Amino acid sequence: ADGRATKLVVTYTTNANATVDQLVGLRFDEIEVPAGATITSARIELVSARSNGAADNLAIQVQAENTGDAASFTDQSASLSSRSKFSDVTTWKPDEAWDYDQTVSGPNVTALVQRIVNDADDWCGGNAMAFYLKPASASDIFERLGFAYEAGIGRRARLSISYTGGDGGCIQKSVARRISAS
Repeated sequence: ADGRATKLVVTYTTNANATVDQLVGLRFDEIEVPAGATITSARIELVSARSNGAADNLAIQVQAENTGDAASFTDQSASLSSRSKFSDVTTWKPDEAWDYDQTVSGPNVTALVQRIVNDADDWCGGNAMAFYLKPASASDIFERLGFAYEAGIGRRARLSISYTGGDGGCIQKSVARRISAS
């Protein structure tokens, strides 16, 4: 079953005949960070979907979507590339080898999360954030596979955020209760 699980593919190759730009989107919903909070740390973690025995000296640029509540992704053409992004870029260099099913410490997105919380007019805790990963340059040739959302809890990408403050900032929480007949 694991060999057929849905995978998040971060890949980029070039040769004399083709140039391929790969853009990967990661959306995280129900981020309970209030407006006005100070982000002390934020990192994306992935679970590897394949071993990568050799480090490949690559660089991946990460940007955040310029909105206070990122809409769900669709299968429409250019769904990811047409979305507005902040100009801020974080570069991630995952140069260590990955083992299958290993939790990988992904990009540090502290500054990007802070930008959303500070500068997205409609940010309110409980909304969604989206991040986009792409090769830093045409000379980066690599492939990294992480499990996608559909692989289930424990394998999907995670966004870990620590913050201070935000007292009195907008936050909306949802409560779900299961009621059963006795």
